[in-house]
Amino acid sequence: MQIREIFATSIQEKIEPMVKVADRTPSVIYSELANLVVTPQWERYLHRVLDAYTDAAQRENEQGIGIWISGFFGSGKSLLTKVLGLLLEGGDIRGQSVHELFLSRLPAHSEDRRDLEYLLTVLRRRLTTTAVGGNLHSMLANAEDRLPLIAFKLFASQRGYTHNWPFAWTVEYQIDAQGQTSSFRQRASEEAGVDWAEIVIDPEFYLESLYRTAAHLLPQNFSSPAAVESAIGATMNNGINDHRLIDRLRRWCEVRDGGQTCHKLLLQLHELGQWIAASNANDRTMQVQSLTEAASERGGGRIWISVTAHGDIQALQQNVQQEYYAKIIGRFQLLCKLSNEDISQVVEERVLRKKQPARQELTQRFDERSGTIIDLGSVERASRVYPDPTHDNFPLFYPYLPWTINAIPDVVKGIAQAANRDEALTGSNRTMIGVVQGGLIESNGPLNHAVGRLISLADLYRQLEDDVPVETKTDLRRIGETVPNATPFTTSVAYGLFLLGQAQYIPTTLDNITRTVVNELDASLSGLRNWVNPEVERLVAAGYAKQVGDQYIFLNTQQRSFQDKVRARQEDLVSRSYDLSQALREYESENVFRFERVPLSGREILIRLELDGRLVRNPTGAQVTVHVYSPLQRALDPQVGDDTAMRQRSAQHPDAIFLRMAEVTGFRAELALAAATKEVAEETMASARDNGGEVEMARQARQMDLPALQEAVRRMLGQS
Repeated sequence: MQIREIFATSIQEKIEPMVKVADRTPSVIYSELANLVVTPQWERYLHRVLDAYTDAAQRENEQGIGIWISGFFGSGKSLLTKVLGLLLEGGDIRGQSVHELFLSRLPAHSEDRRDLEYLLTVLRRRLTTTAVGGNLHSMLANAEDRLPLIAFKLFASQRGYTHNWPFAWTVEYQIDAQGQTSSFRQRASEEAGVDWAEIVIDPEFYLESLYRTAAHLLPQNFSSPAAVESAIGATMNNGINDHRLIDRLRRWCEVRDGGQTCHKLLLQLHELGQWIAASNANDRTMQVQSLTEAASERGGGRIWISVTAHGDIQALQQNVQQEYYAKIIGRFQLLCKLSNEDISQVVEERVLRKKQPARQELTQRFDERSGTIIDLGSVERASRVYPDPTHDNFPLFYPYLPWTINAIPDVVKGIAQAANRDEALTGSNRTMIGVVQGGLIESNGPLNHAVGRLISLADLYRQLEDDVPVETKTDLRRIGETVPNATPFTTSVAYGLFLLGQAQYIPTTLDNITRTVVNELDASLSGLRNWVNPEVERLVAAGYAKQVGDQYIFLNTQQRSFQDKVRARQEDLVSRSYDLSQALREYESENVFRFERVPLSGREILIRLELDGRLVRNPTGAQVTVHVYSPLQRALDPQVGDDTAMRQRSAQHPDAIFLRMAEVTGFRAELALAAATKEVAEETMASARDNGGEVEMARQARQMDLPALQEAVRRMLGQS
């Protein structure tokens, strides 16, 4: 059986990789609702928001008009924002009720179904809503645009106004309020000789036609096209502030009230966090506070604001004074903090759901090789829980191993941090589902392989490559050319090492690196490790990676420059026994050398301690001296390695004890590496200039690498 035959989903029909909040194309909306996976946290948050929204149906002094939806990559915040707007608007799509379509996607065991049905009924009877919004960056003409102007542009776009905001504010809004929009657009199209859609896109080219049409339809307001132009000039001079915007939107809602219904407007500000971070964070946070303040005080309970951001609302606290932060908190009382806890459910339903016979076969395969598969798919020493393969979850995730799916958000977060941006992907696969499906359907994917093939973490590099920092991307592409004796497998191991290094909770041990390239169920971890180990060593030798303790770290260009200095210093130190012996001073207080008090016949004997000829401890009253010689002293004093000479030395000093530490393979190199790392880091940090970020590299090496390297030295001293 081929892998393409096991899915109960239309696996080769590419799922739209990005949810666009502002896209109201009927086919897109229908597809999003018909394929919706309503998770427990979605139910919980939708219930909370709908309950608050309907409860405030007729309140004109409603203060808590803000909805803050936060979550990182893979949490579904964009889709939740869009679905919330669709539910508040209601209506039909392709002949089906939006509400009924949503309710049909609730799980059979839903505890909130009855409440949600009731709340949606209340919505239909007491409220009508218009949801407008989209990505804030899409409306920026320049970085200085204020939030009220951006919000109006979103409103104008939803209403189909032209992309010339002064004309839209001055003329089109008034025409819309008077119910003359159809007449205006028809006449303007006739004047310009093109369809209205063309005028919307390029209004400046058709301004003369627009001015004449406006003067014709609104003679009581404009005596001529010149009067229209004058009014628009005044709008540009005055601009749009919070009060003007909210007052206008409130009036727009009021004229749309029905006999028993109140009309409201939901302003959806998507990716607010990115917008705040892209400029003066304090100023932009204050703009959010000002707009929400105006909406709550002047909106008459009609203007609600929904925002999405990667960070929760508490992330704003660092950007504003406490009093303003408190005001924002007071307005955004509905907090939806999405996590990735339901990733497996969403990915399985949308992409990986299997036909029943295939599930049975996969379950049987797991049972037959459960020990091997668990070994292949269980990351070691992770500081958060990644699911191991089990009888139940293996068929759900296949052809992925469960940990791989759950690690994707952590990998994405690490890549984003390396590129100094937030967790949003910017490439072609901008959703969790896009990454998972992309790994399946790309040209060299596994669909035509027999069941048994796996998709590894390394295989997903192509899905994430667009967001990898350009220097790292270039390095990875050149591995086949620059690493001696490299093969395609060398590059795969490099992909796996790099991606695993972005997941901060998983240590990059040799076994875990091996798990990133597992692509067959018949593989064994020990056998594959024997193939991976020389490839990792090859990457280390070529300078693309370094070993710290039992972990390996992929090096970017800046890190390689710093590490080259460390390696050069290490190579210099490793042959200089005296300097290495002096480096042991760092470890004189370690437990291995703490024997200045020795119990003997019910009492303690005080011991004087020397290490490689230098005094380490000399407690008062000590009469016995212990001379400890490290392996380094053998090179400095040949007699230390001579048993006869050592016996003679012992006979000459009856009140002394001579201890000769054993040789431990790799000790000299490990001590040299720790000493070199410390020296180069301190020299770089003391430098007056930062050459290409090397000071930060040095700081990281001192804080992260050095403790592990010193621990390895301690371990070897204990063995010695």
